Amino acid sequence: MEIAGPIIDNVRFQSKGSFLEEMYLNLLTKASIQDTIHLVHPSFAHKLNQLSHDECILLYFMKHDQQYTGTSRISTTYDGKVTGYLGSKFEIPEEQLKKLIYPQNIAIYLDNLSSLDLVDELQNQGETTSTIRTDIRIMTLSHTGKIFTDACIPNDLDLSKYLHITGLPA
Repeated sequence: MEIAGPIIDNVRFQSKGSFLEEMYLNLLTKASIQDTIHLVHPSFAHKLNQLSHDECILLYFMKHDQQYTGTSRISTTYDGKVTGYLGSKFEIPEEQLKKLIYPQNIAIYLDNLSSLDLVDELQNQGETTSTIRTDIRIMTLSHTGKIFTDACIPNDLDLSKYLHITGLPA
């Protein structure tokens, strides 16, 4: 019940036939089978509850060996002290961007996935001008993210089945 209870509580708030509902049901199935229960952690239902549809789509692509590279621009003083954050931009394949409802939120989505420990961020300091530093960011599934996606996203999932709900082209 430690795992099933939160899943059952949360799945009832999901749209019928949505990708999130599918992920909850897959998690519940894995938690119910002796051979796959080792893939399920009690925190996974809470992590699912913190995800948007678009973040689930990104996890689907990341599960299938996709990583995302981007840049962050940070304002600095002349001596290198950070004074502000100017934004991030990630390189996402066009066909994947078309699957998102709000593609302009990609940096927010990746930051949220990172805060949930589902993705790891490798960051290297890039070029620096007098007052702007550009960092290179590479986002990949974390160890927890790999287990989470194995528990929630079936390998043979047909993603197009979940895009009609949003009105996006499959």
